[in-house]
Amino acid sequence: MSFPAQNARGIQNRKILEDLELKKQILLKTGAIPTPPTVSHPTTPGTSDGHFQRAQAVQSTGFFITTDSAFGNSMLPVLPRFEK
Repeated sequence: MSFPAQNARGIQNRKILEDLELKKQILLKTGAIPTPPTVSHPTTPGTSDGHFQRAQAVQSTGFFITTDSAFGNSMLPVLPRFEK
């Protein structure tokens, strides 16, 4: 019984989406909607995030282990004890 009502609603939603897509294409063609500029971040050799993270990992005294925790912690930090 509710199948025709849901089907009619789906057809109506599809028509609305098609109409919106058509209007969007028309606006983009006329230039009424400015396209967002792409932002590129300058990169210099040797300053990538991966390089920085590797350098920090080499100098770090702690590390992480993966576990099945009942508390939802999938990674736990392991830090050394320092004697006073």
